[in-house]
This record gives sequence, structure tokens and C-alpha cells, in this order.
Amino acid sequence: MDDTKATKSRLLAGIGIAWGVIALLLTIGCLSDRMYWAAILLIISGLTALPWVANRIQATGLQRGWRAALPYIFGVAGIVALGMSAPEPAAGPEIAATPKSDVVEPAAPRRPPSVTVAAPPASPPKADPKPEFLGRYRAMLGLAKPCDQSIGKVASAASRGNVIDMYSEAKDGQAACEQAWTEIGKLEPDDTMPDEGSKKEEKAITTCRQTYFLRQRAMETAMKVADGDGRASNVVSFKEDLQAAQLGLMMCVAEWMSAGSSIGIKPEDLK
Repeated sequence: MDDTKATKSRLLAGIGIAWGVIALLLTIGCLSDRMYWAAILLIISGLTALPWVANRIQATGLQRGWRAALPYIFGVAGIVALGMSAPEPAAGPEIAATPKSDVVEPAAPRRPPSVTVAAPPASPPKADPKPEFLGRYRAMLGLAKPCDQSIGKVASAASRGNVIDMYSEAKDGQAACEQAWTEIGKLEPDDTMPDEGSKKEEKAITTCRQTYFLRQRAMETAMKVADGDGRASNVVSFKEDLQAAQLGLMMCVAEWMSAGSSIGIKPEDLK
């Protein structure tokens, strides 16, 4: 019985010493981390676990159960305090904000220089074609007038039976009609005329030129008749050329009117 108690006492003493050493080590760790409350509680827990301190506490009259529990009570309290006092993990080194002015932003990629294609120059507006058109028409009339007058003079001399005057007037008429035929053929529309009007005017010029060719040929035949070659073939040819020329003259004037109407010229403006 006494041996059992002795063994038990030695076992408890060994446990107390071991806990005291553990408490002491924990206390050292707490002091290094400035966890003072946990250190104090663990010191008390370790001291009360030592056999010689436990004997003094027992001498004060404290019940045996409470005396045995004191080291563990203070130890648990110390461990709780240790958990509550554990330092928060240290924050990483603060990275100083770089002032905006010191931040070097990457340069934007360079765009290739834009090539500006110059628009073609606007063509100047066309001038009014009416004045030039009327000028060409009146020039045609002026070139044709001597030839037109010669027709009447030859007819007058023939009606009088004066072959000399008839020959003379036919000769002058042939020269005038040949000049009209040649010079009218030199007329042509200018750049102010629109396409449609230009085509119509070209047609009118061609018709007028052919008309005065027929009249100059009629004057040549009249010269032959007046010179004594009054064969029926010459007389008929003379009349046919004059009739065809008269029809051609009406077509010539009508085509000039058509060309003029394409640019806003009225028929009465061509008289």
C-alpha cells in the first residue's frame, strides 16, 4: 500500500516537473513576443506544478484536488491568453506609389502619315452657248447672201432674153455660190455647245453646204445655156439643181432652228 502511494507520488511529481519545464519554455517564447499575460499565467502554472511549491500550497490547507488542478488551470488560462495575444502576421513591405508624373507610359504606335489625294480641279462652268451659236448662224447667212441674190439676177436677165447679162450674172453667181459652199463648210460648233446641240448644228452646216454646192453648179449650167449651149439636158439640169437647192435651203434653216432650240433659242431669234 505504502509502495503504491510512493509510486503515485513520484509519478505526479514527475508530471509536475515536466509540465513546469514545458510551461517555462512557453513562458520564454511569450516573453520574446511580448505576450505578457500568457507568460505570467504559464509561470504560475509551472511553479504550482513543481513538487516543492505544491507541498507549500498543501501546507496552507488547500484541498488536495484543487492543489493538483492549479497547474492545469493556470496552464489552460495561459494557453488561451497565448492564442488571444498572438501577433497578427506582419504586413508586407508597403510599396510606395509611383507619382503619375514619373510613370513613363509606352508610346503609342506611330501611324503612317496620311496621304491626302487632292481632288481634281473642278471644271469651270461652260459659258452661255447662245451668243456664239447666233454668231455662227448669222455668219452662214452672210456667206450665203451673195449667192442667193445671184439667183434672182440670172432669172431676171433670162426673162428679158438678154443672154449677155444672163451670162455675166451667172458667172458672178457661180463665184459667190462657190465661196458660200467653201466657207460654210468651215463653220463648226464650239465647246460651249452641249453634245445634242452640237450634233444638230453639225448636221445643219452639212445640209447648208450641200445646198450651196447645188446652187453653184446651177450657175455653171446657166453660163453654158447663156453661151449658146441651150440643149434640153442643160436646161433640165439647171432647173433640177435650183429646185433641190431650194429644198435644201429650207432643210438647212429648219436644222439650225432645231439646234438652237436645244440651247433655248426661239425660232424668231433666227430670222
